[in-house]
Amino acid sequence: MRKLNSGTISPVRLMKKVMMASLVFIGFFSCDQQSAPDTERPNILFIIADDASFSSMGIYGSEYVNTPNFDKLAKDGILFANAFSNNPKCAPARASILTGRYSWQLEEAVVHRPLMPDKWMFYPELLEENGYFVGFTGKGWGPGIWTRGETNPAGRSYTGNELDPPYKGINSTDYSKNFSYFLDSNRDNLPFCFWLGTFEPHRGYEKDAYIKAGRDLMQVKLQKFFPDN
Repeated sequence: MRKLNSGTISPVRLMKKVMMASLVFIGFFSCDQQSAPDTERPNILFIIADDASFSSMGIYGSEYVNTPNFDKLAKDGILFANAFSNNPKCAPARASILTGRYSWQLEEAVVHRPLMPDKWMFYPELLEENGYFVGFTGKGWGPGIWTRGETNPAGRSYTGNELDPPYKGINSTDYSKNFSYFLDSNRDNLPFCFWLGTFEPHRGYEKDAYIKAGRDLMQVKLQKFFPDN
């Protein structure tokens, strides 16, 4: 992928250069046909997990975590074997995704809890300006300070539905129900772009949760970079 210029970038060029971190990305899209009918503009569902390791997914060879839904998406779609996060920290990685910029172009947004510059456009904004219905649930851009309005750079927030998590440390956000509410809110049946950001697996862990889950620790196969002690 070619480097982005630090100056003004047209919406079409920016959309083509959006960077992706650890994620499942469903549906390719193009803004070249800005006047195309809605039937030619696919819906976009962007799913990103917080601090998920690729080696924790079954499709990538994990033998100790079962990820059937992730694996199905990978088998039905495109699986990347040589892709990298643009930044190893939370907010900068998400800023890179939203702006299509490399770390050295993020200015003050490159630190972990930054002030996001309000001069940049984000791909959800560009899509909304071109007739898309946009929103997010869970963790959007952050942690950090955003001053250009109340809407998160990832879109309008859909976070009202909650559930009782099965383990301590898991967030109570009902991602699935919030996504359903987002779809129901799209009364004009516009093409949609939705950011689904889970807070997990970056979380605190419940002591002895493996007992509740009925797991045998002796069956766990650690990744090679962990000491087996």
